[in-house]
Amino acid sequence: MRYPEGTPEHELGRLAGRYGASMLFLMFNYLFVGTVVSLLFALINQAVTGNLYTDISTDAGYAFALLRNAVSNYAAPILVFSVLFRDDLNEARSLVPYPKVPCETLLLFLAGGCVARLGGIATNVVSAFLDYLFGIPQPEAAFSDMMSMNVVQFVTFEFFSIIVAPVCEEFIYRHILLRPMRRFGDMQAAVITGLIFGLSHFNFDQFLYTFLFGFSLAVIAIRRNSIVPTIVIHAVNNLLAGLSVYLPETFGNDIVDSVFAALGTISTYFGLFLIIGGFIALIISIVLKLFSFSRPPYLTDSRRFAVIFSHPLILVAAVASLALTFYLLYV
Repeated sequence: MRYPEGTPEHELGRLAGRYGASMLFLMFNYLFVGTVVSLLFALINQAVTGNLYTDISTDAGYAFALLRNAVSNYAAPILVFSVLFRDDLNEARSLVPYPKVPCETLLLFLAGGCVARLGGIATNVVSAFLDYLFGIPQPEAAFSDMMSMNVVQFVTFEFFSIIVAPVCEEFIYRHILLRPMRRFGDMQAAVITGLIFGLSHFNFDQFLYTFLFGFSLAVIAIRRNSIVPTIVIHAVNNLLAGLSVYLPETFGNDIVDSVFAALGTISTYFGLFLIIGGFIALIISIVLKLFSFSRPPYLTDSRRFAVIFSHPLILVAAVASLALTFYLLYV
């Protein structure tokens, strides 16, 4: 729908178009840019080692492969989005944090962790239902092919998981993409960036979890006007996931195995605690109105969402991303 130029709907529609373009670029990046980066890294590996393909069974090759994945996942989006939203980011410089509530960040982290994990459980139910109806297999955990890594490779994997990924993803989703939408409503900014964050994983078993987790991180970034807390929380979440989900069954050393097994058990119990303690934190957050945001007076919430999600690029990008997600699941 076209809106008269100069109206809030027109400006919001133009911004929504950029978000739709961002979603399409993330899909393009996943399908094609990663391939180009892989070819470039293969040529580098050829020049250095004499082999075209990286042997990920070695420690150096494994680290090289993780570096390649990090470059392909983050370098192009950071560059493209920084240019695409440059003017919008300049207009968002005057944003200020909300009045701070004691233990606010901790409460929101626990509440978000609870909701996200409940979303993960719901995903398992849906995938089991799809398997029953259509024979679509339940998805395996992401990076399940990495379970055979040794202790050096696991530490390397965790470095990229708790340092590189949180810093890059928070900069992309909770800075470049979040801040421009805030001038049209903080709730809309949290929802649209959470949705993009969830869709960008192109993994069915992660979509609902990452959408809800991304939404909770956006709430924290909005209330603190900073991505530093969200980087820390994202890193903690990835660390816990690495210890409870991706931790190999054995490293071949009794002492190392017992230490990591204990850490994995602690991580699993902490995940269970998030369900109970997080639910209490969610209630407290609602009572303290930590999910209440400032809303510009010129548009209602329903009107803002209608303008955003009626934009053709948003619709096309969302449908295409979901289609790719289910295609990857089925194939």
